[in-house]
Amino acid sequence: MRNINILIFFIIPLFLLNGCAIQRAQIATKAQTSMIGISKQQVLQCMGVASGIQREGNIESWKYYSGGDYHGSVNTYSYSQFTTGSANFQKRSCEINITFLHDSVTNVMYSGRTGGILSQGEQCAYAVSNCVH
Repeated sequence: MRNINILIFFIIPLFLLNGCAIQRAQIATKAQTSMIGISKQQVLQCMGVASGIQREGNIESWKYYSGGDYHGSVNTYSYSQFTTGSANFQKRSCEINITFLHDSVTNVMYSGRTGGILSQGEQCAYAVSNCVH
């Protein structure tokens, strides 16, 4: 009976949350191509004001931060009548650099702990999702 409770309360919710993470990762991946060519004004409308801006000649880079979720795993061990466990959590976040040449986006790059093995970039989706159509 305890194994069923563990399955219901820990394993099933993790699978459901992982499905959302994969969908966010797809949005983030799509943004890296669909945002190419849009204007600075469009980026302001869909992402808001950048945290930092760097300029060098005709090239401009805007920096955004996104996410900040904690992701982890829970391990449980059963010994006759006793159950014990451990947990491992890491903070995930995304730094987004958008490069413009003149007034148009030429590159969207992500860095940081942006997601898991199957969900790379998922933390970036929080900031770029309004830019994806």
